[in-house]
Amino acid sequence: LRLTEPTEFRCGALLYLHVPKTGGTSAMRAFHEATRNSADVWQHVTVSVETPWSAVLARAREQKFPRLVVVQHVESPKSLVASAADLRELQCALKAKGCTLLRATTLRDAAARAASAAFYNRAPRAKFGRWVQEHATNGMTTFLVHNRMRRRRHNRTVALADADFERALAALAEFDVVGRTEQLDEFLRAVAARMRWTPPAATAAANPTPRAQRHDLSAEERAWVHNRTALDAELVSSLCEERGCPLRAHARDVPCASGAPSRRRLRAMPPEDPPLMLSDTGRRADATVYAARADAAK
Repeated sequence: LRLTEPTEFRCGALLYLHVPKTGGTSAMRAFHEATRNSADVWQHVTVSVETPWSAVLARAREQKFPRLVVVQHVESPKSLVASAADLRELQCALKAKGCTLLRATTLRDAAARAASAAFYNRAPRAKFGRWVQEHATNGMTTFLVHNRMRRRRHNRTVALADADFERALAALAEFDVVGRTEQLDEFLRAVAARMRWTPPAATAAANPTPRAQRHDLSAEERAWVHNRTALDAELVSSLCEERGCPLRAHARDVPCASGAPSRRRLRAMPPEDPPLMLSDTGRRADATVYAARADAAK
């Protein structure tokens, strides 16, 4: 979706934001393989309660030429948006050493990701619609802003606001490489080129949903999922110049002091729909997620 122009990487950190069900496990496996084959010594760190951003910053400061692969996933006590000050501090600490912070993540077709999350979490077919509404409605945008797949109040999912969408876009504007799950190998090659790693071989899915947990959704059911993930679809399309582009080049120079995020015109969200209670008919099939992607591309 998005690329900065390559620069010479001497030392520093790769931050990979692992958005759930976007190929992150496969990407992390490729990063581990690349660092094992590197002549340099790399440390892998996952941000968590036990290893907060302050600990990551301490590692970067104590090493003369730090080389870190930092993963931010569901274990992190903060979302990407809430971690902005920590990332600026890390970036400045690396810059003072002549090192670089490279930020990368993957996004996925919105409806396909929501369906995949439901299948992976064993949502029963009869309760598929309720599960998506409560757990996977615009899950990528929610994860960027709140670090969870949903925001709850009184045990009910709270709808995202336009301001949340703008905050998610502003956070992604800081990233060097934003790739598509559907073109994961191209994303990994782009990261490897910037990190001076050997380009990886073709990557197989590392954490696939078992075939028996997938449902064959009807056209009506897929359309309903599209409706419930419209904001995520807007997030993906906002980073792409034209339909179907796998990566986009752009130039940026992010200073240590951040500026105010730009304002963007937002598309109105669809009205709140009641959950679609799916019938228990239809055979299971491998092609479920791919059918959702095909509909989204029309």
